[in-house]
Amino acid sequence: MFKLKQQYGSVLTFVQQERLHWESTSPSEAALFTNPSDYRILFNDWPYGIDPDITHLVVWTKFLLDDDPITGFLTPEHHELIEKFVQETFCDKDGINRKDVIWFKNWKSLKSVHALEHFHVMLYQAPAEFLQRVTQSDKPLSEMVEDL
Repeated sequence: MFKLKQQYGSVLTFVQQERLHWESTSPSEAALFTNPSDYRILFNDWPYGIDPDITHLVVWTKFLLDDDPITGFLTPEHHELIEKFVQETFCDKDGINRKDVIWFKNWKSLKSVHALEHFHVMLYQAPAEFLQRVTQSDKPLSEMVEDL
């Protein structure tokens, strides 16, 4: 984190420029999750200490995902949109069994990168070729750390 902040000015700048390769975070006019340029699936660069059989991904979005202002949970509409996206993206015909996939969106107070919307997806025993496809051949930051 220290080196990233030193080199890029902030973690946000690093994520946006080096990981997402987004010049702009302005979303298109398309409906949520219909334009692939409005979201990106990457390995979580700061993963939790979990079982090695679980792959932790992050879905970064240029669009906001609405929270209920009282509870802090996603609105039912956006919860449903994410669930549909998760099923179509991770559980399609050659994907992961739905029972082996969980997703969640952290409350604002728990987010490590506040200025970019994102949610987490965890996959149990995901095949490497599947991960390569859904992440567009992304590599976890831990595998690239020497390059920084």
